[in-house]
Amino acid sequence: MYLFTWEHHSQYQDQLLAVCEKHQSQARTSGVATSIKSGLYESDFDFLKDPDPAVSAFLDWGRAKVFEAAKDANADRWPAGTRIGIDVHESWCHITKAGGYHDMHIHPNSSWSTIYYVNAGESDVPTRSGINRFYSPWSVAYTDIGTRYSSETSSIDIPPSDGTLIVFPSWLSHAATPYQGNTPRVIIAFNCRFVDGGVNV
Repeated sequence: MYLFTWEHHSQYQDQLLAVCEKHQSQARTSGVATSIKSGLYESDFDFLKDPDPAVSAFLDWGRAKVFEAAKDANADRWPAGTRIGIDVHESWCHITKAGGYHDMHIHPNSSWSTIYYVNAGESDVPTRSGINRFYSPWSVAYTDIGTRYSSETSSIDIPPSDGTLIVFPSWLSHAATPYQGNTPRVIIAFNCRFVDGGVNV
């Protein structure tokens, strides 16, 4: 998992929030996995195709950070001279009100995924309000003092912060815990596939 902070977040935050609110006002929804989420608006899955300049700037930066993370994770596994491109094939925003949550899930048919805090609102790790929790892929059938190395690291809560991008493998189970705040919690997320072409490594 990788965390990045967008140095231009303050420049684009208000406009990104406005675009999210525009999609909500147009009732453009994904209709995906509605049984595991409540109290939040989820846009359709082509959010980053919006022509707004703030969205385009975020997409360019976010795609570059996904490439940086994947290149680091793969270390020397990419042959020199390989041309690699990134297909951002799904993207959406969430606007979460008090009590809203998204149960544990993965992002299938993707390589790397992201969550970007446009406005973390009153999300908070100590109170577990509106945080993104990631779960270990290990399956442990028995626990005692000898398994603390795994049981005490079975999940990790990411401190929410405006302008922070989380980049993670799409197969990693995660959730958004119930949000308790008066200011809406707003995030942008997208899924990627790696394809031929693009950057020469």
